[in-house]
Amino acid sequence: MITLHLVGLNPATKAIAHSAFGIACQSGEIKNHADVSAAQTAKGASDTEVILLHDPSARDLAVVTSAMDSSALPRWAVVVIGEEWAEEWAEVVPPETDAALLARAIKSALTRHRLQRERDRARGDLWTMARRLTHDMRTPIGCVLTAAEAMQESLPPGDEDIGPLVQSVHDSALEMARLVERVSVVAKAGADAMPRERVDMAVVFSVARDRLSDQANAKNATISEPEDWPVVRGVSTWCETIWRDLLANAIEHAGDSPKIEAGWSRETGECRFWVRDDGVGVPVELRSRLFQPFHLLHELNAGQGLGLAIVRRLVELQGGRVGYEALPEGGSLFYFALPSLDSVVRPNGSVDNINAHAST
Repeated sequence: MITLHLVGLNPATKAIAHSAFGIACQSGEIKNHADVSAAQTAKGASDTEVILLHDPSARDLAVVTSAMDSSALPRWAVVVIGEEWAEEWAEVVPPETDAALLARAIKSALTRHRLQRERDRARGDLWTMARRLTHDMRTPIGCVLTAAEAMQESLPPGDEDIGPLVQSVHDSALEMARLVERVSVVAKAGADAMPRERVDMAVVFSVARDRLSDQANAKNATISEPEDWPVVRGVSTWCETIWRDLLANAIEHAGDSPKIEAGWSRETGECRFWVRDDGVGVPVELRSRLFQPFHLLHELNAGQGLGLAIVRRLVELQGGRVGYEALPEGGSLFYFALPSLDSVVRPNGSVDNINAHAST
């Protein structure tokens, strides 16, 4: 059973709404309200509610599209009679609507409403899973690591029987902790849409590079960057993860003493960032799987294959794109592109117009 709430409708429009509701839903109840506040306090006889408004104010539309029920899920399927509204979660019909057109709008609004509730419920489940991974699994894994380290300290020097087994337990637990952390990054990002804001890529890149200094030193890797970086629209923490994963990928796979170069260029409406290395490149048969998660699990002693998958997910959540290019002279170039802002940050902190500059 479905409840239809009518807000601020004149008698003629009410009659059309009654006919449309009969066409769209067959059965249900209809409630009339003078304003949105009255509709908010009304209780329908069913869990599915539709609200129909005539030329609402921006405030009223914001109220009904953000209203939640007792399950913290969107309360109403929203239909608006008007000409100027463009709301993601509302169906809009013109003032000259008839019963057939309004019935289709009600059906469409109910479908949108169901999808929105399913999406939000899935996000909630994903967020719960991410929290479980991050918090509930961290403690037992930490206990295994602590126990393994204690056993290593208590073993006599040169023990060739138990020592390797304890080291294997320690390394496996450490790898499990890293895997849990990586999976939780993707789960949290997908569950909690972060607002996009100004991102100073110079700062973000510097933090990511510094966090990889030990790995770079171990491989005798050199990492170069341009003199200036642009400002883009995105999420700073996600961009830092993207840079860290791309640089770590180059450090790990580009051979000994790799030369790694980071840079950017301005494209139409976006900035394209890249990491280039002088390694052997990626075989043709493997390129289609580069950004797929866990694609290396079948290979002995391989990593989890999560880094590039995380890069793709975080870039796409920011409205961007990713890709790989094989370089003619050898080596690899991994890139990602994000929506640009019209400015570029200089090393001295000054800001110039990006239209007058593009790094190559």
